[in-house]
Amino acid sequence: MSGEHYVSDSILRMLGATNISTRDYPWNVDGELKTVGISSFKTKVLCQEHNSALSKADEAAKAFAMALAWAGLQIRTSVEFESASEVLSVDGDQLERWVLKTLVVHQLASVLKDNGKPVATLDRTQAVDLLFGQRPWPPGWGLYVSRTASDPLTKESVRAPWGGIQPLVRKDGELIGGLVWLGGVALALALFQPAPDETRGPFANAVYRPGAVAFRTRGFDKGAVLLWSDSAHHEQVIMSVTFKKIGEP
Repeated sequence: MSGEHYVSDSILRMLGATNISTRDYPWNVDGELKTVGISSFKTKVLCQEHNSALSKADEAAKAFAMALAWAGLQIRTSVEFESASEVLSVDGDQLERWVLKTLVVHQLASVLKDNGKPVATLDRTQAVDLLFGQRPWPPGWGLYVSRTASDPLTKESVRAPWGGIQPLVRKDGELIGGLVWLGGVALALALFQPAPDETRGPFANAVYRPGAVAFRTRGFDKGAVLLWSDSAHHEQVIMSVTFKKIGEP
């Protein structure tokens, strides 16, 4: 088994530091906040071959985080934002795979908790097949992004592309999806088909496999265009945000 970062090393390095603050990991006690070195922020759950096979997923996640974090930084620091729209292309299939990978790594390392207890079960065969393209994603399974996200451009989301993770657990304790925050956006993953009329939770008013995720202010958009391998129509998620400079209330 090789040492796999809980979150892709390339994303952690975007923080511009060699350390990261953590909570609820094996070395944290009773919810305390602790600082650890990025080089130590690892667990051994995947072999080297599987790690290497997921390198494109890591690249897609880094590209998405860079696009959204850069957009947020421009909105908060520069009036030049109004001069043009700007979006970067990201492989949607690989980004979806990265969200699943991140959830699986945390589950196998017993980090994910539900009501204070580790999420005990995961259909590993199913997860591995989806991760490595050995079976197609069933209808409605995969990545969702809400249309109604509140203003995400906090100091933390702009400067810390890695934001957190939350599992979605079935009553019997099995992991069936989760939320991973990246670049100030909550990426929701479903290992089931959410009801189309959901009014609460991460899939309420959410777009399945969006064609773009971007911030809009003063009529211009900045963010990421997601490219998918299927021929379906992919609705865009455009979040209107308030123009603020860093330091303003």
